[in-house]
Amino acid sequence: MGHSSEQYLALQEQEFYRLSQKEIGQLAEQHAREAIEAEQHDIYLAQLKRVAEYVEKFEKALKTDLIDKINGQYYSPEIDVKLSHRTTPTYEEDAIYKELNEQLKGRKKLLDMRIKLSKVIFDENGEEVPLIGSKTTDFLTIKLK
Repeated sequence: MGHSSEQYLALQEQEFYRLSQKEIGQLAEQHAREAIEAEQHDIYLAQLKRVAEYVEKFEKALKTDLIDKINGQYYSPEIDVKLSHRTTPTYEEDAIYKELNEQLKGRKKLLDMRIKLSKVIFDENGEEVPLIGSKTTDFLTIKLK
């Protein structure tokens, strides 16, 4: 790649960082249409997967470092960051909750088994486990080679 090509790519990268969220969305839709028309789903999905993994790890490292350094809020010309706290109750410390949760997990296993076996089964009380409905959702699993 020549020097002028590298300069052009660097300029495009700088322009990308100046786009608004709306413009980023429009650009993404445009690129998706182009990829679909070119029938290059595999190439673009592989590239996006790599970029997404990179961005996720990069962002996590920056956030981890920033959490240790800020108290309250962090302002810059680029971003506003607010340090928030989440408190999660430890429900498992309550014996009744723990017991009910285990019962719920057991019931779910029975219902799943009923669907999988496609035959009548009974619970510990001798009652028939009903055949419940299910819904199907399509999704893609993408693994890099």
